[in-house]
Amino acid sequence: MKEGSKMKKAALFVVLAVFQSGIFASGNVTATDNITDVNNSCFRITTPTATYYFDKVGAGFTSIVDKQGNDWIGYDDNSSSGSAGYYRGLPNLGDCCHPGYPSIYGEGPTDMTSTKTVDETDHVRITSIGHKSGTWQTAWDFYPSYAQLTVVSAAQAFAAIYEGTPGGSFQTSDYYYTSDGVKHMCSETHDGVDLPDPEWVAFCDNSINRCLLYVNHSSPDNIPDTYWGMENNMTVFGFARTCHGGCNAFPAAAVPKKFTIALLETRVFANIKTAAENVLSGGSPTRVLPAQEMRSLAGARPGGATGAAYDLRGSRLGAGAQASQRPSKTSGVYVEVNARGIGCLIIR
Repeated sequence: MKEGSKMKKAALFVVLAVFQSGIFASGNVTATDNITDVNNSCFRITTPTATYYFDKVGAGFTSIVDKQGNDWIGYDDNSSSGSAGYYRGLPNLGDCCHPGYPSIYGEGPTDMTSTKTVDETDHVRITSIGHKSGTWQTAWDFYPSYAQLTVVSAAQAFAAIYEGTPGGSFQTSDYYYTSDGVKHMCSETHDGVDLPDPEWVAFCDNSINRCLLYVNHSSPDNIPDTYWGMENNMTVFGFARTCHGGCNAFPAAAVPKKFTIALLETRVFANIKTAAENVLSGGSPTRVLPAQEMRSLAGARPGGATGAAYDLRGSRLGAGAQASQRPSKTSGVYVEVNARGIGCLIIR
């Protein structure tokens, strides 16, 4: 066998191994309107890693379903269910963005109008605006491997909360990591202490190889954060939630603020940390290989001409690249990853 063929086969093996380990996630993102989930009119956003059900009036998630059908939220519109369903949701900012609004607390908070404002092959944006002037506005950007919230404006102080069910149900064996590598059991309480920087948590189900990563892009913020398990039914975690009573501490004027969520196909802390670092650096959680951002590399299928760059989803990356835009390597087959976390097989 020729040395070049060995090199190409070896590189292809690396690519396949990376895919099988769950590091890469690429593919289409689609949003379907007027889907009913738990008696709420929702957008259903389908990605390779998760299916999100977004309540259009509440501007929060009724369900986040993984590839095995486990719902990491588990909202229920029956008010008597309490922590077993009615209180659940994400991001639950306070007087906004909770599934089931405007009736969730019986106080009539401002309801929202949600519209699809970006609809691309691998990117969908849902923008939600409150009916009252000068009130809440949020935007959720969905990509193949993650979703990012931008709080554009806020009517009052807020927190960013996860009230849900890791892996589909709350178990005392569930746990979460913080960025310092400490493993916290979901049966424990973390009261009013600022998380270590950078601020992120990853909730893991002990029975499946998957975690929900939740990243605060504005740390360090010197604001206490809180976690407890409510009635052995759900997580109650909040960035800038300083007490059990919903003391929300992000100032209304401190906008925009960004948060990212991602279902990761791993429970290994080192992998989770890498994903969080990539998110905080402005990339995708799946961008785990050292690589320069790819811009307009010439596209062709692997096995053809040299100097080719080909998206592992099967899409051309675009033509017209200048030599200065190409990766520095000069021969062989290798992988580069663009800013959205799409792995690319390069043949030079």
